[in-house]
Amino acid sequence: MIPVNPAQIPALYKQAMGLQAAGRLDEARAIYQRILTANTGLAEVHFQAARIDAAQGNPGAALEGFERALALKPGEPAIWTEAAQAVRALDDAALTRDFLARAKKARLSPAALLKVQERARPPARAKSATRADIGTADPRQVQQAIEALAAGRLDQARKRIEALLAGNTRAPALHAIRADVLAAQKQHGAALKAVEQAITLAPDYAEAHAARGRILAATGRGAEALAATRKALALLPGMRRAWIDLARMLADGGDAPAAIAAARRALALPSKAPGADAIPLAILGDQQMQERDFVGAEESFRKLVALDPGPEAGLRLAEALARLGRAAEALALHDRLLAQVEGEAPAGAAILSRKASLLQTTGAFAEARAAFEAALALAPEDAEIFRGYALSVKLSEDDPHLQRMAARFDEATLSDAERSALGFALAKVMEDLGRHDRVMGYLHAANAAARRQSPYDIKAELRHARAMTAAFAGLGAGATPPAGTSDLAPIFVTGMPRSGTTLVEQILASHSRTRGIGEIGLAAREAGRLLSAIGAGAEGEAPGFRPVDSLQDEEIAALGHRYGKLLERAGIDLDGRRVIDKSIQTYRVMPLIRLALPASRVVVVRRDPRDTLLSIYRNSFAAGSYGYASDLRDLAETWKLFDETIRIWRQKFPGWFVEISYEALVADPEGETRRLLEACALEFEPGCLSFHQARHEVRTLSVYQVRQPIYASSLKGWRRYRDELAPMLEALDLEEDDDVAG
Repeated sequence: MIPVNPAQIPALYKQAMGLQAAGRLDEARAIYQRILTANTGLAEVHFQAARIDAAQGNPGAALEGFERALALKPGEPAIWTEAAQAVRALDDAALTRDFLARAKKARLSPAALLKVQERARPPARAKSATRADIGTADPRQVQQAIEALAAGRLDQARKRIEALLAGNTRAPALHAIRADVLAAQKQHGAALKAVEQAITLAPDYAEAHAARGRILAATGRGAEALAATRKALALLPGMRRAWIDLARMLADGGDAPAAIAAARRALALPSKAPGADAIPLAILGDQQMQERDFVGAEESFRKLVALDPGPEAGLRLAEALARLGRAAEALALHDRLLAQVEGEAPAGAAILSRKASLLQTTGAFAEARAAFEAALALAPEDAEIFRGYALSVKLSEDDPHLQRMAARFDEATLSDAERSALGFALAKVMEDLGRHDRVMGYLHAANAAARRQSPYDIKAELRHARAMTAAFAGLGAGATPPAGTSDLAPIFVTGMPRSGTTLVEQILASHSRTRGIGEIGLAAREAGRLLSAIGAGAEGEAPGFRPVDSLQDEEIAALGHRYGKLLERAGIDLDGRRVIDKSIQTYRVMPLIRLALPASRVVVVRRDPRDTLLSIYRNSFAAGSYGYASDLRDLAETWKLFDETIRIWRQKFPGWFVEISYEALVADPEGETRRLLEACALEFEPGCLSFHQARHEVRTLSVYQVRQPIYASSLKGWRRYRDELAPMLEALDLEEDDDVAG
């Protein structure tokens, strides 16, 4: 693509610095390299790129970069200091002597030279704690207060520490301990004042900054919490607990790559406490699961189970095994965990429920129902288990679980999570029983509860999505893939949720030359990261994205190769068969994916939006996904955005994707299947019409439906609920018989 314009360099440098601060090191490094390709005389860019090399465990490359920076700015202390750390990591005596000799000639200040010498020489054990002042307080009494806090005797701990503070008001350590006690008592306002008093008395008191970060995180002030924790680590890089805090905060904020890096830093630091690695291993494994690195997650969770063989760790490992396609191992592990807890609630109920869900993915519906019933026997009031049970079977009106849960739904004390789970379950049961007059009452209540749990800003999402689409403005149908792209030929199935994507995926996955990998989302995620927001924009303004026509050829080619590597980390054996990747969001970045993977195919599935959106509204989704699903008008606006995007792609990139109508597929299964296979460069096989007999795992809300032949009973189902869907229908503004599926 086009080279970097020198006028772009300040903005690119700012973007790279932001990515680097967020832990997205590969992306930042690529941008620094783009800048250096345009201008090799920028010492600060060489410096930052070298810092990334050092952070990624490549001290040799880091030292080369620092040396280039020093050639441009030979008297800059910061460069000498960072270079010294790379020298130390290389552990070469001759190299160290030469480096220190040159540092002496660099006219650094005495203090700066001393710092360089300390960094370059083999280190003593890293400091992991600050020696904070306790004034004249008796150390034994301070320790007693700390032990009371650790044991959960909070009133006793508070009484002891406040008595010590009475005679030592300027002792920062005592204020910090009091802050920990107050935070444990959920008195966050008072705790924040106490820890800030400690920082006022001792500005470099790292543990106090870390405590402030934890308190801010507990009150929902995430950005301030991150800043406080990073300040603590800048003061005391060896503070293990702060690295764990940082990992947890980054995970909560949705930044899995940075959370993984922070958890690894914590694990690299020593600890004498038994089982000290359990928390960072759990965070690491959970975030690897988020990143679809199931191979890494299995490794992390096996280490976790070795430390903590209880059911919580075991269930984590079982999920990783299941995602790696090893369902039999995962089921056996569930059974071992059940034996371990001797079938007692609540652990036994949780294990049985998870086992039942796994059995569903394998098509073992009778066994799944039995497991759900056993779980409900242990936890008869559990709303989420009942939801799984209700979705797996058709209940009779006299089912005791149904009667109990229907009564519970009317209880005013239900939490939003319980009301949401029960509402979705009861709506499904009412539909099965033909009690259509009661369906929408439950659904409206369930979705209102879901929205209270996860607020959603449709306007912000629309701005974000349209800004991403605008990044493709300079790209046209004549764009050609760069040299050196991957020869992988995946087939991406995309569209709105509940539009028939799973049906199309299963048809394709039943072909002898393909394998289904479910909704893995790696290509769309990595393409979105490559486009990278340049800046969040002012409030109410759209974010900026890198124009696709400004991407370097190497970046686009690397995207496709990275997709292949990530598939391997997800445990997917690239055995020559083409993967069927059903990822809902792929349509948003479709042109970039086609450039990065020119042998790929993209299938966009369309269905009457009224049926699609009703189906979405009927279903419960994982927290944080499809936030628009719980509001009828938001659903309509989201479909219109999808339709708008596909219209743009259809006009700009004809022939880059194929569209399949769910209604047409239902009306003519063989004809549409032949057209689908031809578009994907696959020959027709009769087995593709018998997809429901396939035995591969299915991880979708359609887990039951895809084990059935194609059926037409769901067509035009929206008409039954026309009045209750009025806000959605009004926003869609369609005529009764509009053909909007194809």
